[in-house]
Parts: sequence; C-alpha cells; structure tokens
Amino acid sequence: AVLAQDDIDSYAEATRDHQWIHVDPDRAAEGPFGSTIAHGYLTLGLFIPLWSELLQVEDVGMAVNYGLNRLR
Repeated sequence: AVLAQDDIDSYAEATRDHQWIHVDPDRAAEGPFGSTIAHGYLTLGLFIPLWSELLQVEDVGMAVNYGLNRLR
C-alpha cells in the first residue's frame, strides 16, 4: 500500500524525525528508493488496523499489544 505524503509528514512532525528520506520528495526522488519512504515505526503502527481487517477475533474481552522485543 502507498501512504499519502501528508500522513508521512504528520508522523514526522509528531516524532520530530524530519529526515529527508521521509519528508523531502524532491531529494528522495534522487535517493535509493526513488521517492520518500514511511518511517519504520509508522509502518508498524499501521499494522494494527490492518490486522483488524485481516482477522476476526471473537469472544475476547481485551487485547494488548505485547511489544516489539521479538520483532525482526
């Protein structure tokens, strides 16, 4: 999926991570990926809504995001 640049820019503003590979479309076009890329944690954060679209969990009172200690 492609994220809108506005979404990437909003995330950069919230995290104060304004690295050019994320927020400068002109410079990023000349970079290794040919365009801006989303921050890694933004991508991970979007996994939760995607998870809800892919799976239907029933009979659960509460769900907890366990963390990232085993993520790779």
